[in-house]
Formats: sequence, C-alpha cells, structure tokens
Amino acid sequence: MTKSLLLICGLLTCNLGTSQSVSDLINAVDINELTLTLNEFSGEVSTVVNGNTVTILNRVSNSDNNLAADYLVQKFNAIGGLIVTDDIYSPGPNGGRNILATQLGVTNPNDVYIISAQFDAVANYCADDNVS
Repeated sequence: MTKSLLLICGLLTCNLGTSQSVSDLINAVDINELTLTLNEFSGEVSTVVNGNTVTILNRVSNSDNNLAADYLVQKFNAIGGLIVTDDIYSPGPNGGRNILATQLGVTNPNDVYIISAQFDAVANYCADDNVS
C-alpha cells in the first residue's frame, strides 16, 4: 500500500467543508468509508463510476487510467465546495490524467496549502507504484 493512495482515499472520505485544522481532518475520517474507498480504488471491489458498475483494474498512467481518473473526479465532486480540474497530460489511448481539487480557504483565504498524491500504479490491479 502506498502512502499516496492512502492519502487520496483519506481525503475522499472526510468532510473538508468543516475541517479547519489537521486534527479536524484526522477526526473527520471514517475508517469504514476509508476502507471502502481504498478497496474500490485498488480494484478489490466493484464501484459505480458515471452510472456504471465497474471494477478499477488499471491505474497505470501509460495504459489509459481514465476509469480511475473518472472515479476521482466523481468522488471530489461529491464532497462539494471543491473546484475540480481534469488535466490531460498525454492525449490519446495511452494518455494519462491529473485530477486537481481546489478548496478556497475560509479562516485564512490568502494562505495556500498543497496536498499532493499520485494515483497511478506500475501494474494492473494493485495499490503499488514506483515510490512505495
């Protein structure tokens, strides 16, 4: 399991709208939701993406990671209050995508914090990449 994948899943399972501190974020994570999201995103269980029941078997960026990217877009949009940007960095059937989610601050709107994680993998049906 990579730290990047766990970070993505953790962010997708907490209520970012009311969280103002690191401890708020940690306390907002639901372990059952985290486990489900991790299992869906790593292809352990089926999920619904764009209205279709699917299994995410591939997150390899040069082998078309569109289903995984669509899953992230859908999950970030469900959180609400985020600006979601889909960045295609290599068009075509073997291209890859970056998904960016931006939340504008409430308490300190001029401060910028960047939380980053990769979601690709080096093999199909795995939660492993080249930094783990």
